Amino acid sequence: MCCWSGRGRIEDETPFVLKWFVEKGGVEVWSATEGQRKFENSIDNLINYITFWQADTESKNTALRIAERMRQLKEEGAYTGGPIPLGFKLENKGRVSKKGRPVGDLVIDEDAARCVRERIFYRFHNDGYGTYTLTDLLQAEGVKGVEGKPICVAAVKRILHNDRYRGTIVEEEVFDRVQAMLAARADAKNEKRQINLQSRAQALLSGNIFCGHCGRRMTSTVKSGKLSYLCYNKHHAREVGQKTYLADPIDESVEAAIFGLFDELLDRPKDSVIAERYLERVAMLKDWEGSLTGEIAQRSESLSKLKAEIVRALTNDSLFSREDLAENIQAAKDEIGKLEADLSVCRSELADKEKSYQSLEPTYNRFRNWAHEYSDLSREKKRAIICELVSRIELRNGYDVKIEFDLRYEQFCKPLRNELSLLHN
Repeated sequence: MCCWSGRGRIEDETPFVLKWFVEKGGVEVWSATEGQRKFENSIDNLINYITFWQADTESKNTALRIAERMRQLKEEGAYTGGPIPLGFKLENKGRVSKKGRPVGDLVIDEDAARCVRERIFYRFHNDGYGTYTLTDLLQAEGVKGVEGKPICVAAVKRILHNDRYRGTIVEEEVFDRVQAMLAARADAKNEKRQINLQSRAQALLSGNIFCGHCGRRMTSTVKSGKLSYLCYNKHHAREVGQKTYLADPIDESVEAAIFGLFDELLDRPKDSVIAERYLERVAMLKDWEGSLTGEIAQRSESLSKLKAEIVRALTNDSLFSREDLAENIQAAKDEIGKLEADLSVCRSELADKEKSYQSLEPTYNRFRNWAHEYSDLSREKKRAIICELVSRIELRNGYDVKIEFDLRYEQFCKPLRNELSLLHN
């Protein structure tokens, strides 16, 4: 039996397997480069173990080098084997391998790329469709997957997760948001999730509506032929608050609040809104700068007093031991270091005012587009917008509705009251 270079790379198992062959099977084990393998004494056992440990380590290092090279090739657009992702095609641009063979490059297939971008990513991102709904739509439209096969749910999931589309076929912002939505839907038990698990849900607010009494997520259900929101928490005592709310009045109150917000936004010039929020941001940063500066000065003064106490400690005139002083001095230095790091960040943002101003515009434009389009959108698209715009909606007795906006849009929501009260008849 020959032990080739491709064998014996499991450091904990291979020596014992070969020893069994030698001792129990009467087989001689030879290596093409190292000669016969013997297991006659402890020295032989140690040498074999070290040899296989080295082989195992080299195997792992080789795997890392190959993985890194494959990643680099993918970034360069080179084809590394396997099915060609939908939206790309293989094209020979004259590159050759070390063996002189042609090496293909993946380039964008515009027609297929448009399908991936608009029919898959945009629908998932803008309309809130789930993978099963997307698959049904794509199949009805006759969209084919890899190699002309009918597209399936697994293929749609692979497309949505494929990092190759990021920045090439799909905008980075959209791709990143899709990954966040996929992660949120996958984590069904996360109480901070603000997106519905199923795009086919009938209720408008599915995904981010919570019980204001126990804090648990509520679900939509049909009771007595009417769509309702229900708290399923078994610890929710009846005397604490009601558990069931009709969906229609809740949906109407939230939509009325959103319409009021959109109207307020559209009535004001874009530049004035962004400028107002920008000035508020600058004022907040200046307040933060002043607070940090004052706190650093106060901590520095305390540090100076601690250092002065060291002289007394050396002459045994201090109430503190040298160990305690050293510990407190180090803690004070660490705290001052953290405050100075925050101050650096604050001053950097204040110095780069143009960047701070421009960062508000993309969020504002997205918000304003919603204001123009919302009335004409389907229920699924409205639900997707609400899930992104609103981070949490709480219901309490008497149909009191509390709305918490996502931090990205909260800065544009100040004209709207956060708390709404709806009297149910």
